[in-house]
Amino acid sequence: MKASSYIQLPQAVGFIEAASKAYYCDVPWTTHIVIHLEQSGVSPFNAAKHVQHSVHKLGKYHKRNGMAFSYGWVLENAPVKGTHLHLLVHRPYPLPMHYMKYRWAVLKIFKLPNKQGMLQVRKFWTHQSYQRNLEALVDYVLKGIRPGTEEMFIDQTGIFIGRAEEQGIIYGKRVSWSR
Repeated sequence: MKASSYIQLPQAVGFIEAASKAYYCDVPWTTHIVIHLEQSGVSPFNAAKHVQHSVHKLGKYHKRNGMAFSYGWVLENAPVKGTHLHLLVHRPYPLPMHYMKYRWAVLKIFKLPNKQGMLQVRKFWTHQSYQRNLEALVDYVLKGIRPGTEEMFIDQTGIFIGRAEEQGIIYGKRVSWSR
């Protein structure tokens, strides 16, 4: 099984391109979900596979509820938090379903215990422009980009990453997005 400690430059650029494409295809990422996988009992060795399967199920949930679906995700493995997921998804605005109902759906789909701190669901797109919000979130989510590639990332995307640091070993896929 492939293991990585960093997000590679092509993955980071692809993530940004997917976020921009989602916006221009009228399915912008509007919700930021953080899931603490290791704390919920998902092994670091199985985290990527669990996320891929669960995101597929979340897409089916969106379809059943008449919502378009686009997403991008990044897995991290921090010393204190353990393996955790940053998942950005499209939920139409105004959000068609109540926050708590959506949170329960995510808990069920990802097979998470309902414990405090296990899952955070936040509206991502606020009063600022989508691009400005995206840049701030990307700086946070893509902090695991390989150090030394920040300048090339800025050249290719025009987006500044304030910190590049190792985000722990991930087994399997580290970054993914909808096509």
